[in-house]
Amino acid sequence: MTMTLSQAKLEPVYMDIDSRLRGLNPPFELSTWVKRVIKVHGNTLDGFDFEPTDYNKLLDCLGKLTDDYGDPAFVSDKIKDPLTGKVVVHEPLEASMARTEGAGLRQVYRIRLSDRPLVESDPRAGLSMDKRFAGLFGSDVTQLQLYSIHWDVRGVKTNVHVDETLFTMEVGGVGVFLTPDFVQHIVNDLFIKTDLAGRGGILGKIANRTSLRVPSSAVDFALRLGISVDLYRGKNVKVQATHTCSLHTDKVCYWGGEWTGSVSVSGKHDIGSGDTDRPRPKR
Repeated sequence: MTMTLSQAKLEPVYMDIDSRLRGLNPPFELSTWVKRVIKVHGNTLDGFDFEPTDYNKLLDCLGKLTDDYGDPAFVSDKIKDPLTGKVVVHEPLEASMARTEGAGLRQVYRIRLSDRPLVESDPRAGLSMDKRFAGLFGSDVTQLQLYSIHWDVRGVKTNVHVDETLFTMEVGGVGVFLTPDFVQHIVNDLFIKTDLAGRGGILGKIANRTSLRVPSSAVDFALRLGISVDLYRGKNVKVQATHTCSLHTDKVCYWGGEWTGSVSVSGKHDIGSGDTDRPRPKR
């Protein structure tokens, strides 16, 4: 049975992606570009498939969207060379869109200079490496945007999804670079969550609940390897088991390392005027 747009709007994955797109300038309303719903996947990594109302106009609209600072929200692997003015292929971005079949557009993170005062290091501690790469900018650090919206725009079937691993970054207007988190994206987002999970069956179910831990920004690039498995995933509760080991001290990762467990609980409330799905009484 074909899903209608009204039904798609009630799916958590659609609502998540639509909410992120509305945060751009001007706010992008996904539903106005949907001619036919093809599929709402079970997670934001696979996203939402649909037939667009107008392929060319959609591309034009996406190209005009900006972030909070007025810079383009999405970039493609075809860019204009600042020296020659010619349109050339941006190889790092092209590599990041290796699985994209149509016109690929990716959201990038841009580093902004901060006006926060520097903090002085303790001279008694001697010279040491700043393990968190904080750059002496103090503890009031703006949270990084750790995701990237990715478009695969085609005339009959367009896909929009969210890569939860940020690995494209623009520095000082010089250009877009791939960060070391590209390894995390290849291992988890592409190989495990897309290739293995896409095969279906028992292997697909296991892959959909499994993630490998590699040195990344999420763990301050700590030299540890590991694996995490979602033992239970409900609408508001998730139970996860994780095993990690150090590349320095654990000679045999299977026998060494440590096991940990975690329980995540999420939900909505209306305490302090919080938002819920229930309509508020009129006053």
